[in-house]
Amino acid sequence: GKKPVKVGFPPILPDSFLGRDYEYPSLVQAVSRCIGKDLKMTVGSLPVEIFFVSTPRVQALGGLGALGYATLEHQDGRLILARVYITSEKDDKETAHLLAHEFAHIWQDWKSPGSLVRNSKFVEGFAEWVAYKTCLNLGYDEAAARCLENKARVYHDGLRYYLDLEKRYG
Repeated sequence: GKKPVKVGFPPILPDSFLGRDYEYPSLVQAVSRCIGKDLKMTVGSLPVEIFFVSTPRVQALGGLGALGYATLEHQDGRLILARVYITSEKDDKETAHLLAHEFAHIWQDWKSPGSLVRNSKFVEGFAEWVAYKTCLNLGYDEAAARCLENKARVYHDGLRYYLDLEKRYG
């Protein structure tokens, strides 16, 4: 199989790392810059491995319907390694959404190790908010609109919750 993209978090790749030996390096770079710079979400030098795999492989990890999934490895109560699995079957705009969503989960765990409760409107909603903001900042308006149209309650209600917080408090 292909080698994973190995990067720190945010996983900013040097400009010279734009070959196609790894999939989507410039997209990973754009998403990580947006998250680190525009949203001010950083976690130091955490190593992150990013794998672009088939949808069935992602769903084997994250469950039916999953298109992205992050595994988080801890040692002595600290996050020491994150692995992100993203379906390789989507366009760049949807891939940016998926990357941002999974990077948000990494950030959440960095801030509160081991406390992620999947399928919580706060956890998934925040990750959707990050994906939404990232897509807007990258000019991927159609992908951002798809975030708003998501009918899965945990994502939809959670995203609306964070958009309301942002509207109220900035």
